[in-house]
Amino acid sequence: MTDWLAVGAGVVAGLVAGVVFSVVPGLGGIAAGLVAGGTAGMFTTGSTGEGAWNGLLAGMAWALAGAALMLVFSGVSLLTLQPMGALAGVGSAGLIVVLGAVTAVDSAIGGAVGAALS
Repeated sequence: MTDWLAVGAGVVAGLVAGVVFSVVPGLGGIAAGLVAGGTAGMFTTGSTGEGAWNGLLAGMAWALAGAALMLVFSGVSLLTLQPMGALAGVGSAGLIVVLGAVTAVDSAIGGAVGAALS
């Protein structure tokens, strides 16, 4: 089950870690994802699976926000009778979610480790 407090704490910790670790090219994003997932996992009161799930959501937060924004733009396109724009927006939102999940694997690993340590 999703613990939104844990996800929110992970998002904030990931944002701070992203700013701090941005000076390290390549490893900065991975480190920020591990910190975000680990924080979410530490806040989770369940198993390592729940820690991994909450860590994944913490890592995917910006991708989910971008997908939601894309769906809003798709709705506007549909209201203005531009169905191809709406279709492109829905496809783009799906692609954003898939790529967000792939890039948030480090956050899920961090969440599982954080839940195991708590």
